[in-house]
This record gives sequence, structure tokens and C-alpha cells, in this order.
Amino acid sequence: MKLAGNKLIVYTDVDNTLRDLESNSFEKIIPTIRKLQDRSIPVILCSSKSLSELNFLRNEFSIKCPLIVENGSAVIIPKEYFSCEYIFTHEEKGNNIIQLGIQRVEISKLLKQIQHDNRFGFKIISQMGKGDVMKLTGLREKEIYRMSDRSYSEIIHFPDSTEYLKLVPVIKKQGLNIINEGSLSIVFSATADKGRAVKKLSGIYKREFKRIKSIGVGTVENDILMLSKTDIPFLAKSSDGNWVEASRAMNRLNAAGPDGFNGMAQTITKFICCPIQN
Repeated sequence: MKLAGNKLIVYTDVDNTLRDLESNSFEKIIPTIRKLQDRSIPVILCSSKSLSELNFLRNEFSIKCPLIVENGSAVIIPKEYFSCEYIFTHEEKGNNIIQLGIQRVEISKLLKQIQHDNRFGFKIISQMGKGDVMKLTGLREKEIYRMSDRSYSEIIHFPDSTEYLKLVPVIKKQGLNIINEGSLSIVFSATADKGRAVKKLSGIYKREFKRIKSIGVGTVENDILMLSKTDIPFLAKSSDGNWVEASRAMNRLNAAGPDGFNGMAQTITKFICCPIQN
């Protein structure tokens, strides 16, 4: 693993990789992220979460680098972050946006049509009452607002879990994709994925710094596309103590959650301090 002389970039999943599942907290990971920042290694959050959710975490972690939101539906780059020129879709609230998915309003229309044509009983979270969403998710009001503040995806809930498998092919016929996250599922454009977003953003970093090494850290199946587009992928154990299947060879971390991320950080720090000599 030769890292010396390269600008290092870390892409990471959020909930399954940075959050401590026992305490449901991110506190355990903050010191490691700040140490990486001190070494000028950006930590890029790559998640199915909304921009509001990731902005909240970005402030908690004291990081200012780009974000990949809503499962790769958009790359969010602070306006003055890069000095090089690059193509972006539009500007919004001090950010340059590279949009890879379709707008939420289009997804909502398609979901309503699917409900009507197929008589599915799923519920669209944005159309549910605040109290019902709080009961369903256990989230507080501010957390629900951040979760629901989406631009390129919709969250749905299945009262009947058997509907999920029936819905997947119907969703895909409409040019959409769906991932299941417990009691909720996220629907987004099939044109968006974490891997495509990582490739776009790494290309800009390369234009800015010439020599880069991208490092990916993930845990679940939904992270594999992200990891496949990084130079050095790390796969942490999932909560059941096993690794998900991956077609590409990956560095396997013998821990889950923050402990897995910390293992990645220790590994790359070792090679920065003591680069391998050919």
C-alpha cells in the first residue's frame, strides 16, 4: 500500500460505519475524523441521508469537505472548496451541485401512479402526519425534519412487509431504484448511485491535486458500488459479525462500526508515517 506523495481522500458510509449501534451515537468516531482532518485528509460522507442530515453531521464532525447525498443522487461541493474548474449542474445555498438523480417531485408522481395502478399499500413518509412518523421511527421532530428535507428521493413505509419484494420490479420498470433500511425504504433514480458520485468527485480532486489515492470504508451491500470506485477499499464487518459479499478484493476490517473505521485510520496512518519502499 503506497500512499506517500499522494493526496488522500476518505469516502465513508455513515449509519452502518460511523454510528455506534449500541449507543446510537457518533461520538466515538469524532476524535478519529478530527485527526484525519489535522493531516489534511478529507472525510467525505457518502450516504442515503439528506443534505440537511449530513450538514448536521458535518458540523458535529467539524469538517468542511464535499458531501454525497441521497445514495449518490447529488455531489454537494462548497463553492470555494476547489480552485480548479469543473462542471456542475447548478448552485444552491453556497454549494455547487452535481446532480445525478431526478428531482423528488418526479419520484413522488411516479410513486403515486404506482400506488394507483397496482394498489400497493405503502405510505410515502412526506405525506404522513408528523405524529405518525414520530411513532413509526422513534425520531424527534428536528430529526424528522432533517430526514424529510430531500431533493432527489422519497422515503416509504410498508405496513405489510411482504409488499416489498413485489414492489421492487415495479419500481425498476419506472427507472427508479429502492433500498431497504429497516422499517423504511428509500426510492431514488436509477441514474444515481454512490459509485458514480465517487468517480465524479475523485475526478475533480485529481484535477486539483494531480496525484490522489481514494480510500473507501463501508459495511453493507449498498456500499459496494462506492467501495468499487476507490483505490483502496476497506470493508468493515456488519452488525452480525460477518462481511457482506463483494466481487472485488477488499481490505477486510476485523471490526464493525466506529471500531472498523478506526482500524482503517490506523492502517493508513501507519503507511503515511512509514511508506513502503520498493
